[in-house]
Amino acid sequence: LNGALQSLISLGRYDEALRSAADARTIFERHGNALGLARLDSNTGNILYRQDQFQSSLVFYQRAYEQLVKCGEPQDVAAALSNMAVLYIGLNDFEKALETYREARAYCERHNMPLLTLRADYNIADLYYLRGEYTRALDLYRAAREQSERLGDVYHGALCDLDRSEIYLELNLSEEAAGLAEQA
Repeated sequence: LNGALQSLISLGRYDEALRSAADARTIFERHGNALGLARLDSNTGNILYRQDQFQSSLVFYQRAYEQLVKCGEPQDVAAALSNMAVLYIGLNDFEKALETYREARAYCERHNMPLLTLRADYNIADLYYLRGEYTRALDLYRAAREQSERLGDVYHGALCDLDRSEIYLELNLSEEAAGLAEQA
């Protein structure tokens, strides 16, 4: 039931997803499965987020995070932090989003998850871009691009190039933008 929630969300079948989540919750509670409940809270937060119910979603994300820190895998905790950061962006709370991405970055670094650390670095650069702080964003994208090369992550490297290209377009630096877009 819990595993099918993301598919239901992707299909836009939110009512069915919520019913499945409620059924899964009953089973997890009956068996005292704290990890299952924490992961379910994260998925329930995703359902509510997709319906723009940000405050309700945040309650589930925070509860999931608190439990995952106690009983989850490091990837679970990293995902919970990332979910909360994205939610804060939806709430236009960029300071809280930045703080949460930095927390996710530090957590991923402590737990030797370099690809997730890179993802956090990319998302932090993206926040600065969204805020219009182009110089800071360009520096951070450049650093993330270099890290993606070291890790062999061509996907995030290309994203960094594309985002830098968009910034250059906004700064009327067409040749530089074209070069980065082509590289991506």
